[in-house]
Amino acid sequence: MSMRRLILEYKQSLRLVRKQKEKVKADINKLEKQAKKAGLFKKEQIKQQIAVLERDKKLLSDMEGELLYAIEWMTTARRPGNRRGAERLSIEQRTVTLPDSFFNNIAYAEQEEIEIDEEKQKILEEITWDLTEREKDVFSLAKGEGFTIEYISQLLGISSGNVKKALYRAEKKIEKNIKNFIENEKK
Repeated sequence: MSMRRLILEYKQSLRLVRKQKEKVKADINKLEKQAKKAGLFKKEQIKQQIAVLERDKKLLSDMEGELLYAIEWMTTARRPGNRRGAERLSIEQRTVTLPDSFFNNIAYAEQEEIEIDEEKQKILEEITWDLTEREKDVFSLAKGEGFTIEYISQLLGISSGNVKKALYRAEKKIEKNIKNFIENEKK
């Protein structure tokens, strides 16, 4: 899903929340008018209904705030309310420690640049067309870069079990696609 589409969906949700909040406010006003004209027993019932609607209104207000926060974060690519951007962080906050294998893989990749012609690129795309973004990331990091499952899980911020699952699924899909590709080539 693209970021634009995600932002549009969040904005649509924000409109729905605001619409529902206005409806709840109108219901509260209507009940308050009824309470002025009602008797003592009926007034208590109406006050309880108003209390429930007030809780709903607070919940909707909280949802509205969270949606606005998320939309601002997605549109500006910065955490809302930050006074200092990443470029103004201290050296400790900007430093990222990477394992030694990371640099070894980069050095190896720079030594041996592989040029892929159009035909090989098409084959590669045909073999990996049905992989999800996560599966592609995990597969390329594990098989292409040689990173460990634990490091990939830290890098992507997911559990090692999810990394293993994504790698297994990617391998199975690629294996199936290679078989299909070979069968189609024979025809």
